[in-house]
Amino acid sequence: MSSEENDPYQRAGLVLILAAMLFLILAFLGAGGPVAPALIVSSLGLFLTGILLLTFSRGQTPDPAVLSLLAVQHQLNTATLLSRAGCRDPPLFIPFAELDGRVAQFHALPPEAPPCPDTGAASASHRGAPGILLPPACLPLLRELEARFHLRIPADPGRIPQVIREVAEEILEIAARVGAAVEGEEVRVDLLGFTLYPGCRAAREASPDACLQNPCTICSLLACVAVRATGRECRIVSVDLDDRSESVHLVISFRAPVREKPAVPAPVVSISPVPAEPVFHVPVEPVSLIPEELVVRAMEEPATPIPEEPVSPSMEDLVKRAMEGLVSPSVEEPDSPVPKEPVIPMAEELTAPVPAEPVTPMAEEPVREQPVIPVPEVSEVPVWWSRHPGSRRLRYLR
Repeated sequence: MSSEENDPYQRAGLVLILAAMLFLILAFLGAGGPVAPALIVSSLGLFLTGILLLTFSRGQTPDPAVLSLLAVQHQLNTATLLSRAGCRDPPLFIPFAELDGRVAQFHALPPEAPPCPDTGAASASHRGAPGILLPPACLPLLRELEARFHLRIPADPGRIPQVIREVAEEILEIAARVGAAVEGEEVRVDLLGFTLYPGCRAAREASPDACLQNPCTICSLLACVAVRATGRECRIVSVDLDDRSESVHLVISFRAPVREKPAVPAPVVSISPVPAEPVFHVPVEPVSLIPEELVVRAMEEPATPIPEEPVSPSMEDLVKRAMEGLVSPSVEEPDSPVPKEPVIPMAEELTAPVPAEPVTPMAEEPVREQPVIPVPEVSEVPVWWSRHPGSRRLRYLR
């Protein structure tokens, strides 16, 4: 299917050439009479105009609606494979000097994803995170624009909107009007009257996340322009479609995504039952309680005082007493009293008329002599004496 039926320039050129031929025929047959020269001049002008319209017509070009469906299935297949590999976030477009376009597409893998098979250059790591490194879908188109149309992307973030309008509206002519603006850390692009809109609609109907999981050629081309102009990594975070005006609105962000830490499941600990230890029952003897009468009687009886043992004075006490003149230098400690045994009266001393039985006298026990504690002799005892009134001197007795 070609676009000749929808080319207005080609149709207009053919109509003008036919009109010029008709005017010439009328002028040569003499039907015009005095206006024959005017018909000849008019036919010449119409013929030249028709030739110009046919020259600048587009010729046989495929329908853009059909062209937009060529790469849709490939985009969906790649998005499905990346999703099964564990890639959930939108791809990251990073500067990569080893490719001709100097931009690569990195799909990060989560830590809990299974290991990828060895795919050579496809397996990579970016900032410590494993992932899959792919060339962007727009790489052949970007090479053609730079080689044939001499596209140059300046390293100036402020000129990103100008380059996007030049590529989409003037070179590729894929939109009736293109709006682009840089807002902080984001680049917003509006493709109004997008000629490849049927392909975007087909991909969105097949998978709502296909445009973010694996961007198409045009969306990845706009992201590569942003990377080349800023030298920073970016990603496409939003793609909105408008069926009424057949427009596409997308947002390119330079912010790093906030990755949520996966919840680590708690380890399952199997607890084996512990065998119960045998319990030994010890018989308890009954405790006899004290009667209340004994307790009351014990509380009423007066407490027996405990005799205090005499304490022998120390050497310091003897010195102090000798200085005060209370004791003599030689002090002997009195012997402790010896308790006497009770004397049992004899039978003759009883005055009762009742005859008493003869009592056998008990043998007297020998009196135990208490050991005398030797008192240390004081070699020098101070004595106060006065030679002169008003003066005192200390004299030692030897």
